[in-house]
Amino acid sequence: MQKDDILRTSLIWLILHELCHYEMDHFRVAGQRGDRARHEIRRFGLVCRTPAPNAYFNTVTDTDHSLVRPCLELQADHEAIDYVLGDGENHDPAELRLRAAAIFGVMVLIDRADCRVAGGHCSHPSTTARVFQLLGHLIQLPLIRRRIGANPDGLSATTQQGALAHEICQTYRTETILHVLFDAIEIASVTGAKKIAADLSDPAGFIADIGTAMTKGVSAEAQYRTDGAREWATLALVNERIRVELGWSV
Repeated sequence: MQKDDILRTSLIWLILHELCHYEMDHFRVAGQRGDRARHEIRRFGLVCRTPAPNAYFNTVTDTDHSLVRPCLELQADHEAIDYVLGDGENHDPAELRLRAAAIFGVMVLIDRADCRVAGGHCSHPSTTARVFQLLGHLIQLPLIRRRIGANPDGLSATTQQGALAHEICQTYRTETILHVLFDAIEIASVTGAKKIAADLSDPAGFIADIGTAMTKGVSAEAQYRTDGAREWATLALVNERIRVELGWSV
């Protein structure tokens, strides 16, 4: 993958992210909340839309209200990441690293733009929470491939997964996951995003937190070691309530 390919991947991911907002009806969900959001235009990255009345925001608490838009951003992230990375079957570790770096670069740019508004994250989750979700997707790719792929040795999916679990965890983490995290730290450092670089500076903690999320779910929030994972867990809990309230499948 050349420099132009990385730029193209970044733009594709950004466009998909914004299209997911539209396809998932986020502009309606995050419309005006009665008189509390009067005369305010809600932003979604590069896309702006005039607010519209929304009954859901009239029933949630102020605390939940402040977390709804970051939840919708993670939803759009998740879908766009899924499109760009797929199941990883046709991408070697080096290409996955570059695709992940292309996605992370956009996240840093969005973070910069967001921080210029009201001095903080007015509509997006922190970059570290977004990277945690990205790493979580990457770390599950081998398991996805095993579930949907053939069983060449005639083993059942369960048996094969168990036999290869240690190899998958060790080799894949070394070749891909840790490199992706180190790439993110390097990109944050060279672009002057010192806080993001500092927030990502515990690779072992991120890997452990992904394991916690995969095995224990968001209910184990207190056991997370990194701020990115704790924020992701908080948003994931609110996200479940949003989906139930709006009649979306959970």
